Amino acid sequence: MKYIFSSDGTDELYNLAADPDELDNLADVRPQDLAVLRDLMQTRVAGLGVPTGGDAPEFSEELKRRLKALGYLD
Repeated sequence: MKYIFSSDGTDELYNLAADPDELDNLADVRPQDLAVLRDLMQTRVAGLGVPTGGDAPEFSEELKRRLKALGYLD
């Protein structure tokens, strides 16, 4: 099974053995599998210590210049 959680809050669940092209989203028809994989993903993400919000970091002027040269900043 492959579980995908999108930033818009939608869930996707695929049986890769039977559907390697991920054409048949099983999220609605296999809610128990979906719940197990969602819980597993949330537990692992919580264990990473990833910040969930807050202020954006301040960049040095040199980093801003380099990012602008690469086209990442206006």
